[in-house]
Amino acid sequence: PKRIRTGLIFLEQVRIIPEAGLTEEYVNQMKNEVRFLIAYYYSLMIEVYGAIPFEPGVIYPVDAPTADLMTTQAPYDEIVEWIDQELKDVATRLPAVYDDNNNWGRATSVMALAIRARTLLFAASPLFNGNPDLKDWQNADGVNLFRGDHDAAKWTKAAQAHKELIDAAHAADY
Repeated sequence: PKRIRTGLIFLEQVRIIPEAGLTEEYVNQMKNEVRFLIAYYYSLMIEVYGAIPFEPGVIYPVDAPTADLMTTQAPYDEIVEWIDQELKDVATRLPAVYDDNNNWGRATSVMALAIRARTLLFAASPLFNGNPDLKDWQNADGVNLFRGDHDAAKWTKAAQAHKELIDAAHAADY
């Protein structure tokens, strides 16, 4: 949550400052890299915890009342869908490869597609797809957090995401 909050604050406050080398193009690239990181952190959290409190893009003030901070858990599939859409969009906005070695390790479109594919694979797995042990888990509002039935379409979606990843990686000479 700390890193997600930091990323959201960055997205809200980053500005174009040409004299400091922060051109519009570079600021947009950094924004997309931060969007990638936020989606990545959410993917790590659902991999470990399953359904989590989830309000993407919301930054609460540090002095917010406790009642405002007590966000209920969101259904697992809703979070996966957000991660899927966010990483798919970010992948269209980031380069597949950086020409300059000084940019080694920065987020790329291929990285975004890889995290997306992995997240969809976990969502399709028996751990979260029709697990009878999770079918009755509900949040404080009485909403089921996990589907009780197996959805074969999740495997198809995960396979398609991996195919897109492989094709993008090959196109970028990985």
